[in-house]
Amino acid sequence: MDLQECYQRLGGDYENILKRFRREKMIEKFCFKFLDDPSYATYLDKMKEQEYEEALRAIHSLKGVCSNLAFNQLYEISDAIVTDLRADDPAAALEKSGELEDCYYQTTQAVLEYKAANGK
Repeated sequence: MDLQECYQRLGGDYENILKRFRREKMIEKFCFKFLDDPSYATYLDKMKEQEYEEALRAIHSLKGVCSNLAFNQLYEISDAIVTDLRADDPAAALEKSGELEDCYYQTTQAVLEYKAANGK
């Protein structure tokens, strides 16, 4: 699997990220760092604890990372959840949990498969 295929699998915009980062090595480096980003896990924990302000911070961080990496699908669901939490509507945010989980899994799996396929 090449990096462009990885981006197709995760619903990202490869052309956009390549224009901004200019080198695949740089894109790769930050994609791999994404795997260690704690924002998603923090968001889940804070939602369970009903600490919605902290959950908002975490999902907003995830949204920012996804924007920077052109992970468009994960960005879009994160953005929708940010909007819900800013509107003080945690129930609406929770309704999107399944979609968020699926998209996050799809994204991380694509990056992990790329990493394994390329011996990284």
